[in-house]
Amino acid sequence: MRVLAIVGVFVVILVFGVGSGVLLGTQSGAPGEWSWLWGVVTVPFMIAPLALGSSLAFWDMRRSVGSRRAYRRSLIAVVGVQVLATVALSVCVVLTRTSWWIVPVFVVAGIALTAGAVWLGPILRRAEKKSDRPTTASVAYPRANLRRDVRRIVIAGVIGLIVGGAATLVLFLVFGEGRQPGTWDVLVLATAFGALAAGIGCALVTRRLAREVRGLVDGDVERARLIGRVVVRGKRTTLAPDDEAVAPRFAALSCVVQAYQIAWLVCLYVALGGQQILRVMDEPGDMLAWSLLIFFAVMVVTLGPVIVVQLRRTRRYALEHGEAITEARESSAGVPADS
Repeated sequence: MRVLAIVGVFVVILVFGVGSGVLLGTQSGAPGEWSWLWGVVTVPFMIAPLALGSSLAFWDMRRSVGSRRAYRRSLIAVVGVQVLATVALSVCVVLTRTSWWIVPVFVVAGIALTAGAVWLGPILRRAEKKSDRPTTASVAYPRANLRRDVRRIVIAGVIGLIVGGAATLVLFLVFGEGRQPGTWDVLVLATAFGALAAGIGCALVTRRLAREVRGLVDGDVERARLIGRVVVRGKRTTLAPDDEAVAPRFAALSCVVQAYQIAWLVCLYVALGGQQILRVMDEPGDMLAWSLLIFFAVMVVTLGPVIVVQLRRTRRYALEHGEAITEARESSAGVPADS
């Protein structure tokens, strides 16, 4: 079921992207330089429902009163995003003298994707919950699991690097029209493929550990939010006895999840940033590539310190409350780790 869901998401993205490109390419009267603007105003019709569906497939939004309240807020946010996207799309249609029926087509597509997310998300969550296995480890993230996960991520990155380099050479030979690929082209694109593969590996580990976090709060997104306020954000909030009991374990798992999330974001920025660097080198006046590079830099500068502070705060909470994140080094030699 999980594999089918992932394939389904990729199919939705592919069909929406190709369909939008063909539709706007044949009906729009705007010059080609406006293609990035069409992407900005149409992508929210797809991204918002996918985000809602992902949340519903992971959290039980009907578990408690607070969860149901969070679900209503999420649904209102999705509708609001699509309304703003509809307004922006209508303005672009008028400015570019594009066929008016483009707007209702995207509105109907957004409504259909939202309805599909609301219907399919809980089904996927129930199917995944049946396969959940309770963890019996004495620590949040055993060292054996750490070695295994890092090894898999490194292998995925190396395979992506090799495949990316080979694919770049083949594409240049087939579609390069006689142009020989430069060493820099092959190096950057191969690195981008390797980083993307490693990032996917980090995302898979994050997903597995996040399922353990979800199990601590019985899938209740409101309980996770309240515990997160204390553990991650450092708020002085009184927790319910049940929440206070699982908070140290929640913190220990969360700090590992945050570490893999940082690695995933770095890999993603390397993969996407490398492509933009090549575009800038080929065409220094490419404003879209420059805009994306500046956006990536701003995100790193602004979000990086925040994520690091949250990671340190979460780790400190776990250790201060006597929860071991992984075994002490001495434990691998047969010496019991201090609790």
